[in-house]
Formats: sequence, C-alpha cells, structure tokens
Amino acid sequence: MARFDYPERWPTLLTADIPNALNSKNEKGIYTGLLALFGLVKKYEYEMDEDREPLNQILSNSFGILGDLINMLIDHTQNEIALSILHLICKVFYVSNQLLLAPSLTQPGALDPWMGFFKKLLD
Repeated sequence: MARFDYPERWPTLLTADIPNALNSKNEKGIYTGLLALFGLVKKYEYEMDEDREPLNQILSNSFGILGDLINMLIDHTQNEIALSILHLICKVFYVSNQLLLAPSLTQPGALDPWMGFFKKLLD
C-alpha cells in the first residue's frame, strides 16, 4: 500500500506513521514500520536525479531511527525477531543505496556506523 498511496493518499506515512511504528518499542510495531519503510523505499529504488529526491528525504528522516534500532538489537542476534528486524534494516539500506549512494552517506564518516553494523552482524 505504501508504494501506491504515498504521498497523494497517505501524506502522513513518512512524517508520523512510520516513525511512530519504529519508535513503538513493540516488536510487531517496529517490524510493521520497517515493512512500510521498505515498501516506500522500493517505490523510489530506481529513480534518478530529481525523481530520487523523495527517497533522499525518506532516508534522512529514517536513518537516525534505524541506527537507534540497530544499537538496541545488535547484541540480541540470538533472538529470532531481533534478527528479522535487523535483516529488514539491511534490506532497506541495500535497496536505498544500490543505484546511488544516499547524499547523507557521502559525508565524511557517515558510512562508518553502517559498516560497523554490517561487520558485527556478519561476525
């Protein structure tokens, strides 16, 4: 639904609905918020130039929350739900950066926390 209804029919998805779900401290709410975010990111996955601007806005709004979730869950990889959430975060990161690196990640040191997360997850 997010891919088809945002932004025309669901204008609060990025500004309220997804952040509320991701900050819910409820595993099902977090997972649901990540699924909505993943759907939204997929909508703009292959866009170029100015058509990619909504994706850049989505990423700048959500990467901070995703970082907080990673820090909260990275030491709980033995928990299946935590691992599923971390996997979905990886998918969001990959889909949003596979064509072009997000502008917020081109800043010096911006990729360091992400690379640390991927290394720790793989260890």
